Formats: sequence, C-alpha cells, structure tokens
Amino acid sequence: MQATLKVSGSELTAELLEKIRSLFNGNSKDFDVTISVKKRESSEATKARIDNAIASIEMGENLQQYSPEEYETLVKQLTQK
Repeated sequence: MQATLKVSGSELTAELLEKIRSLFNGNSKDFDVTISVKKRESSEATKARIDNAIASIEMGENLQQYSPEEYETLVKQLTQK
C-alpha cells in the first residue's frame, strides 16, 4: 500500500496522526511512514517558475525527445517499479 496525504500545518494534529495509524489495522510495525515538510510557494514564485519553464520550452532548452520505441521502453521501465 502506498498513499500520499497532504495537509496544512494547522491540520497536523495528534488526532490526525492517530487516525493515520489506525489505517494499518494494528500492524503499524510492518509499515514505514515518512513525513516531509515543504514551505508553500507564493503565487508570485509559482508564476515565475511556470514562466521560466515556458521560456525554456520556447528556446528548446532542457527538452527530451524519444522515438515511439524509446518512449514505450521508458514507460515499461517506469511502470515496473
């Protein structure tokens, strides 16, 4: 089982952690739980990041090209994980 739960800092409570723990049906020792903390990106930073990505595409920078066969091979490799 793999799950991603996204919550704001204000929603992260002991009660929520207990509810997450209850999802393991009493076998919590058989699971690894990872919590990562990430600062929210401002709307200005998001816009700048997207604008930079668009400019890179328009200039042909940082692009990957695949033949249909290469693409199929890559998809198979990525879906086997």
